[in-house]
Amino acid sequence: LSAAAGGWQLAGVGRTGTPSGSPSGVVDTAKAEAQPAGAVDQTLEFIKQVERVSQAPPDLPVIRRLVEGGGIDLRGRDPPDGSETPLLHTVFNVVPFAKNNLALSNQIFSLLDMLVDLGADVNGIEPTGHPSPLFKAIVTRQIRLANKMLESGARAQATDVELLARLFSVPCDVVPFSKLLLHADTILSSPKVAENFAGPEGRRRFLASASQPPGAKPIPQVGEIFDLSPTFRNLSQSLGARLPLPLSEVAGSLSDLAAATAGLLLSSASREQRQQLFEERDSHGRNSFHYVAAAGSAAVVDSVTAVLREEGEAFGQEAKVSMVQALAAVDERGNTPLDIAHLHWGSKGPVEKKSSFPAGPVVAAFQSLGRELGLREATLRPSKKLSSIPEALKKAARKKGKTSQPTAGGWDATRMDPWGTPACDVLELHDVNDLDGETFFTEFVAKGRPVILRGAGRHLPHAEAFSKESFLGKFGKVQVPVSAIPYAESFGAASSAKTLEEVAALPPVPVNGTEEELAAALSYTFTTPSGEWVADVMSAAPPPPFLKEVFSKFPDGSFEFQFYLGPAGTGAPVHFHGHAVNVLTHGAKRWLLYPPAHGFYSKSPAAAHFGAVLGGGHDGPVPLQCEQRGGDIFFVPALWGHGTFNVEQSIGVAYEVALEPFCME
Repeated sequence: LSAAAGGWQLAGVGRTGTPSGSPSGVVDTAKAEAQPAGAVDQTLEFIKQVERVSQAPPDLPVIRRLVEGGGIDLRGRDPPDGSETPLLHTVFNVVPFAKNNLALSNQIFSLLDMLVDLGADVNGIEPTGHPSPLFKAIVTRQIRLANKMLESGARAQATDVELLARLFSVPCDVVPFSKLLLHADTILSSPKVAENFAGPEGRRRFLASASQPPGAKPIPQVGEIFDLSPTFRNLSQSLGARLPLPLSEVAGSLSDLAAATAGLLLSSASREQRQQLFEERDSHGRNSFHYVAAAGSAAVVDSVTAVLREEGEAFGQEAKVSMVQALAAVDERGNTPLDIAHLHWGSKGPVEKKSSFPAGPVVAAFQSLGRELGLREATLRPSKKLSSIPEALKKAARKKGKTSQPTAGGWDATRMDPWGTPACDVLELHDVNDLDGETFFTEFVAKGRPVILRGAGRHLPHAEAFSKESFLGKFGKVQVPVSAIPYAESFGAASSAKTLEEVAALPPVPVNGTEEELAAALSYTFTTPSGEWVADVMSAAPPPPFLKEVFSKFPDGSFEFQFYLGPAGTGAPVHFHGHAVNVLTHGAKRWLLYPPAHGFYSKSPAAAHFGAVLGGGHDGPVPLQCEQRGGDIFFVPALWGHGTFNVEQSIGVAYEVALEPFCME
């Protein structure tokens, strides 16, 4: 610092190498004419020089004083074209190197924020083809920084259109974000732990503690989300109170972060840029509206409608035509954005009747946008193909009662079902042992339609391998986690360890206890096998042939293998995730299903929730119900909320499936 004050300047930004003889490694402007480097090298050298000056990791107060003292020029040179490049560009380029270092990443974004305050150039460098700092801020989810840039005069550029389209998929982090909320619920349920996460600093520590390692399902690094999202702020006030966390509200809290920026960007874009934005398609034939529909982001759609309404004719007729065409465009699965909105968030039931649940807000938002564009009401309804069923499947659905009764496989068949056997509200198919992958994908995966394949699992290797005698003979000594709910430790609930032999001997769990008593009954194992037994159990219970066929057509797809065993009275609380194929080998279990717009996460034991919903006095729409019997295969589409209750001792496996990026599934 004293060297800088004495005339030495950190003016070597954009230059590689450190001239010898410079005190403390500070670059002398007279000796800083080394060979030019690219933007990334430029940024790394910039950080290194700051480290040399401060003799410590990048220190923001030191940088601030250097900049304010004229030691760092807010503009750098980026040869070979010789055009002036805003320093914001070069600092942004270090962000990818810091993505797994939250502390360094936060420092870099604080530096960017400071540079904007000091008057750094917030506009891009047209016509060099680089995206502007504004759009780098958006893509890295620094929404507050993006808004500050807009206030400082940043404007959309022609080269930014592709990045602008990405803004519409910001809420696609819905499910990872719900895991963040559950993490908050776990923390705040313990007063002593919660004290460590109080106030703004505590909230930052909370976000850091929820971060996932590389390769895990990502959690958005949105440190300012508490301040920027009123929806999340309202949600956070209920954390720790054992209240459900509705998926639609989780999506809404992320949409808050994107919607205001989307509106400002559309306002600042030219007519040509708007037209180009809505004409853009990805390799799957999808445009930005497909993604915003899949994400359930009503706020983003509303912001587009607001700009359209405010600008009127000034919005541009060609841009409006492009928008209408985008709403009508079909992707490779044959779905328009409106189809996806209805499919993911609509009110249509999975069988030929209307659901008692209202549609999610994104459906109404798209309808409002369509009306603003002058579209006919008929075009704003879901396509008939979403509820259509091929004749062959209709025939299979009419064969009720013709499927042979399941066998218990030696497991305890004593029933515990105080609510009576339900009618099945989802599509039931009989005698479909030859169901092919294309039909399964087209009619159920692509249409988000739950289905139960009666008896289809009895012809799989599972039936013999999971008979009680055979299973315990091979796996009885394997130790597994046992709890009242699956993956209890992830949610701050009690868990213990038992051998599968011990789990098999556990008695039924009474359903008339209090929620605390039910939570203390550690009788259910629902786990992802690991260690020595994983290869053997996966070999004994391979995916059904139709699922293998689907995998073969999605080389980037994957599945997570899960095993479960528990006595009557156990089960899983309501939750949601990606596509799941559940093979119940022996036993019987009841299902409650909630359409995606009404799915939620709960930590209440299954018996408590089923009793509240089915025992009378339930307020609100009634979820769909069905009973799965031994040998049945149940398909639950992505994002459908579902809870299960074992009415008999039950053993089976589940395959959680990912075929495309999660938002589209």
